[in-house]
Amino acid sequence: MGDYHCDRDEVKAMFRDGSDTPQDLRIVEDLGSAALDSGTIASYRSYFQRIRPNHPWRNLNDEDFLVRLQALVRSTKDNQLHPTIAGLLMFGREYDIVRKFANYLTELVK
Repeated sequence: MGDYHCDRDEVKAMFRDGSDTPQDLRIVEDLGSAALDSGTIASYRSYFQRIRPNHPWRNLNDEDFLVRLQALVRSTKDNQLHPTIAGLLMFGREYDIVRKFANYLTELVK
């Protein structure tokens, strides 16, 4: 143990990880719920219902389901639902993901 010099990336990581809110639950304030792809949500819901057929969330509407998953969160700034980073990465449209995360690479699955 002891003091040592951190490089720039290590310092950025310490600041990033020092937040009380996990990075993936941060709200993407400049996007609304429309940034989430309905087809992707439907596919995930189908999968979720297959693996958890008796789960109480299976009968929720999409909005309530996404709120329970914390893919959508109500902002205290405007009282509107916005995607979280996790929600955007999981269910977001490619355009919005790449616009928010310029270095994110998407790949088509064949």
